[in-house]
Amino acid sequence: MSLSIKNILFCSVVLFGCQNNQSAKTYDSNDTTANDTVAIQQISSNSERTAKLGFSHFSQKKHKENWTYSLTMDYPQNGGEFIVHSIQEWINEQLGGTYSGNLEDTQELFNNYSSLFLDEQIAVEEYICDIECEMNYTFQPIWETDNLITLACNTYWYGGGAHGSSSYFAVTFRKADGRRFGMDMILADANLQEELNNGLKIYFGVSTDEELNENLQVDELHNANNIPLPATNPWIDNKGIHLIYSQYEIACYAAGMPEVVIPISKAKKYLTSTILKEL
Repeated sequence: MSLSIKNILFCSVVLFGCQNNQSAKTYDSNDTTANDTVAIQQISSNSERTAKLGFSHFSQKKHKENWTYSLTMDYPQNGGEFIVHSIQEWINEQLGGTYSGNLEDTQELFNNYSSLFLDEQIAVEEYICDIECEMNYTFQPIWETDNLITLACNTYWYGGGAHGSSSYFAVTFRKADGRRFGMDMILADANLQEELNNGLKIYFGVSTDEELNENLQVDELHNANNIPLPATNPWIDNKGIHLIYSQYEIACYAAGMPEVVIPISKAKKYLTSTILKEL
């Protein structure tokens, strides 16, 4: 009789363990009753890393007096909880970082920043005139692999005067956990001077250091042989590693936003093992 009881208890334990293993495999990220251990397993799963992100398109303008605020974006909705939330946070931060509401609510996100911006601009007396002024933001994905995705932000501001001001930059995210890669993807002791020199010569269409200096805003510290890194972080797409300078950063307004692109095959020697594993 005692042998039968032992057998029953043993089978119950085995059955309970099998059921637990099966529930881990079928974990639903939307199931709020799942425990933390299962969630951690899901973060590192292959499906989380390789899922293609789903985006919804949002575009809206708001006009007040002589100012127009516009926001156009492909906004992440699905494809992995951590990467979606990380991109949403990044977009929120580029718009100002003050919105603390539901990041899923794009309309409220727009209402918050459009009202805040327009009220601030109209409060500045020098902007109250007959000239139509504007502030535009555009966000869109520009490259995606199984492991990484890069999103770009394009802005344009005009508040009167001879011309407006533009910016363009992008960020590469790791899809497994939403990590943003920036200058930390480049080795601390990497010397990029040769790449910057050659890349800027290509951008300006010149071949000598003297010609390059003529296109740069040089001083005692910076010239064709000592070019500073851009203020914006590098990012990745199918062409390679991008290093882009803002307007006026190293050249005049007419030069636009000088850009250096280092093909991945050449850039690998400058990159950390962390980012190389994802390429």
